[in-house]
Amino acid sequence: MITSFNYRIIPHHQQAYNTIGNYWEDPPGSGHWEIRVSDVGSWQMALLVCIHEIIELAQTENDGIPEPAISAFDKKFEASNPPPDSEPGDQIDAPYHRQHVMAENLERQLAWALKINWNEYDSHLMSIWRGAQAAEVETPSTLSTETTTGTFCPPAADVLRGTIESLPG
Repeated sequence: MITSFNYRIIPHHQQAYNTIGNYWEDPPGSGHWEIRVSDVGSWQMALLVCIHEIIELAQTENDGIPEPAISAFDKKFEASNPPPDSEPGDQIDAPYHRQHVMAENLERQLAWALKINWNEYDSHLMSIWRGAQAAEVETPSTLSTETTTGTFCPPAADVLRGTIESLPG
């Protein structure tokens, strides 16, 4: 059950583990959810992450996937030294893979509406997630907001059609 949220932007090193966005029910069984987003440099990018977390949370809650299973999977994935361009929810064996993919699709649509270049945004988040040195991380003020075809995501129907067709079940 979801009755309320508390959303905060925090320094990345204060996350419970190496993640850009995190959520948990506090106290368990209360319906009150805490959402933490790493400081990614702009309120627009933090909002994108927060919306992703809310959508993913709503779907996992609806589908009966407990948050502890999600965190456990994420931590195990991190310990496996994964490729630098991958994240736990993208893995087909993630207990919340389907929910993560849908949340990302909607996150992409909002990025387009906010004129945020998806590829640069995603690369910036990955740099933070992988613990890149501050000097090596592209600063948000230099991220492009160009609307070149192919830079942003395709229309929602195309994104969802292509993704849902590739999902099992």
